[in-house]
Amino acid sequence: MRTVLTFGTFDAFHPGHEYVLAKAAALGDRLVVGVARDAHVRALKNKEPKDDEQARLDRILAHPLVSDARLSDEKLGSYEILDDLKPDVVAIGHDQHALRESLEAWMSSTGKAIPLVQLDLSVPRPIKTVPIAVALAMRDGKLLLLQRRDENPMWNRKWEFPGGKIESGEDPADAMRRELREETGLDVNACDFLGTHTHDWDLSERILRVVLHCFRCDLADGDVVREDRATFDHAWATPAEALTYDLLEANADLIRKFVGSS
Repeated sequence: MRTVLTFGTFDAFHPGHEYVLAKAAALGDRLVVGVARDAHVRALKNKEPKDDEQARLDRILAHPLVSDARLSDEKLGSYEILDDLKPDVVAIGHDQHALRESLEAWMSSTGKAIPLVQLDLSVPRPIKTVPIAVALAMRDGKLLLLQRRDENPMWNRKWEFPGGKIESGEDPADAMRRELREETGLDVNACDFLGTHTHDWDLSERILRVVLHCFRCDLADGDVVREDRATFDHAWATPAEALTYDLLEANADLIRKFVGSS
């Protein structure tokens, strides 16, 4: 049976503590927790714990993932608890750098070796998936590009193909025609569905996953009439020329995947 030991204050128990215990418990068969003494909280965190050590210990003992819990050693850094429990691994919180250094110093001085695992407490971010219709619109072998106007600096002034979000229940081809007309004033004579391409935008609060429904379009006659609130400029470029523009990454992928660079 593999015993995992982890340490913490566990004051004012919150979801972060729940996540620590779950991560630590996954490392073995039996989870034991060392709960910090009140004196240690005062010394290390320079504050009074909200709950005293016995209340914090009782709370951890009652947790379903915890097999056993006890108060940490009275003398900070003595690690008598390690000699007593003989854990197979010690799980250390992602920000418990001082604890890791202290444990490594103890092992160096005693000649004892216990595996230490620094827990990765990153929480998976939600994924928002958005379907997008994209027009690879061509005239005389050249693609129509738009320079995007956007409040987000990662997208602002980048070059892209005309297109936009497919509304609920909307046919992707109809969405592509609508977006092309709104953004450029142009209509489509004929189009072919090329396929889909998925791209993830790594945002701080979530992952934005765009599923691009791509169409190759032959355009009707007429001049481009841009939607000024959404674009700075437009350009016609061969596929090779387009790849020299400051394109949104997914749009460069579309050229390579569906058009080629020749």
